[in-house]
Amino acid sequence: MRRHSGPDQGGFTLLEVLVAMSIFAIIGLGAHQMLTTVIETHARTQAVTEVFGRLTSAFILMDRDISEITSRGVRDEYGDPLPYLMVGTGPYLLEFTRTGWNNPAGLPRSDLQRVAWELTPDGELLRHAWLVLDRAEDSQSLTQTLLTGIRDFRVNLVDEDGVAVSAWPAPGQQSPPVALEISLDTEAIGEVRRVFALVADAASVPPGQGAGGGAPNQAGNEPADEEEP
Repeated sequence: MRRHSGPDQGGFTLLEVLVAMSIFAIIGLGAHQMLTTVIETHARTQAVTEVFGRLTSAFILMDRDISEITSRGVRDEYGDPLPYLMVGTGPYLLEFTRTGWNNPAGLPRSDLQRVAWELTPDGELLRHAWLVLDRAEDSQSLTQTLLTGIRDFRVNLVDEDGVAVSAWPAPGQQSPPVALEISLDTEAIGEVRRVFALVADAASVPPGQGAGGGAPNQAGNEPADEEEP
């Protein structure tokens, strides 16, 4: 019985197997790198989207606060008068009195509220709100952490002549501010700026005024004007 042999015998040579394995390895490596890139891009996009969402919420709250600024000064824990608007001149970078504080429960309180914005050394943007306008020594603020990863928080005011100042009340500054600019430097997306128009009620008050000649009551009402004889 003769055994069949020769070049017509089926199968792959070792060289062909090695070439095929090399091609599959290159394709697999390329697919892995592409998949890794897609996953990383999705993660970065999702992180940026979350940052934009938190920034949007923070700016909506800022807009709600700033659009309600009113010319009502307050008194601090020691009874000293504070102007209705303070920028870079107190313990907080931005502090002011706002109106429009909702009271759905009908509590016996004012619709005015004192709020402040602060950037901590850890890069947290905080919003403080007090339950009373004229504080007592034991008055505590309600604090919200709105943003993290903030490298810088700047506030500028622009008066009707287009002059920008970074502190208010400002010595020698006669024109009241008509706009307020907020700049946030974030770790995720860099610098973001927003400009808010100030309402006419607040812009009409000269610097340093608004605390009232007499001590306003806790309900947030200004002292009644004296009747003319």
